[in-house]
Parts: sequence; C-alpha cells; structure tokens
Amino acid sequence: MLNQLNGSGLGNLVSSWTGGGQGQPISVDQLKAALTPEHIQEIAGALHMDPDSALAHLAEHLPMLAGNQA
Repeated sequence: MLNQLNGSGLGNLVSSWTGGGQGQPISVDQLKAALTPEHIQEIAGALHMDPDSALAHLAEHLPMLAGNQA
C-alpha cells in the first residue's frame, strides 16, 4: 500500500511516516484518490467496515502503523 501511495504523488507523506519523525496526517480524500476502488473494497472487507468508515480508520491509523513498520 505504501508503494501505491508513493506512486500516487504522496511520497512526502509516506516519507514522514517511515523516516522516524513526526508523521504527517493523510486525509480520506487523499486515500480515495490514491487507491483503486478494488483496493478500498479489499481494505473495507478486511476491517469489516463500510468503505467510508474503513478509509477514515485507515487515515487515522496509517501514519502510526507505517512508522512502526519502518
């Protein structure tokens, strides 16, 4: 997913999460623009949420989760 976000012009955000510093927030709209509808449905299914709720949850937690993976 981080590679897809990088490729969608959000590399500066991804770098802020994985660089050990303070991660910048990402918006639901940025996620919608960067991810395919199929990917969004896959994430929503995995989280057992509707797509909008899943994206909101992802936007809230992704910077921290990505930072933990670095």
